[in-house]
Amino acid sequence: MVRPTNPRKFLADAETSAINVAVREAERKTSAELKVVIARHCWGNLKTKARNIFGELRLDKTEQRNCVLILLVVANREFLIYGDEGIHARVGQGFWDDVCEQMREAFRRDEFGEGIAGGVRRIGEKLAQYFPHEREDVDEISNEIVYPGTSVRVETCKQCGGFWLDAGEFQAIRRARQYLQQVTEAKEDSEANTTKARLLQFIDAAIAYLQE
Repeated sequence: MVRPTNPRKFLADAETSAINVAVREAERKTSAELKVVIARHCWGNLKTKARNIFGELRLDKTEQRNCVLILLVVANREFLIYGDEGIHARVGQGFWDDVCEQMREAFRRDEFGEGIAGGVRRIGEKLAQYFPHEREDVDEISNEIVYPGTSVRVETCKQCGGFWLDAGEFQAIRRARQYLQQVTEAKEDSEANTTKARLLQFIDAAIAYLQE
């Protein structure tokens, strides 16, 4: 099976649903949070990318510092499990290595959905031992898969007229601006460059407004 490199299309719908179910079921047993992120590329160190995403999504802001990130990079076919300090100190590196090997075996069979879902279930069972679910627990992190850098959606408040971006989307706008600048400088087509220059002006105005 040849999978698309677009993170949003990498998994079949059934695989995405299975992962979402696994996250919900796991979090019914533990107060810890689990987050699955599927990215397109990683140009540098995978752990550094995971750490950056962890911060951008504010996964390090949970009350007990007990969030776990599963990051899959589709173009590189790399993945990493990144646990916050409240978790890593308890489970140890050996546990993460075991879960990674279980997931890796599934990935080798091209069972990426089951590999991630199985990893989520395994992690959830372990976390329930140290962070059992309590009646007053609040779901601090959304359960849906995140695809960083693939789209930006501006959401508007109907009451006050204000708007907001999700974690990582402002950085995506800045990355798009950098890419457009590089493309413009590399091409000699004056008409195309005029259009790109106007787009750059629009993006610059949007960034300036968002920073006010």
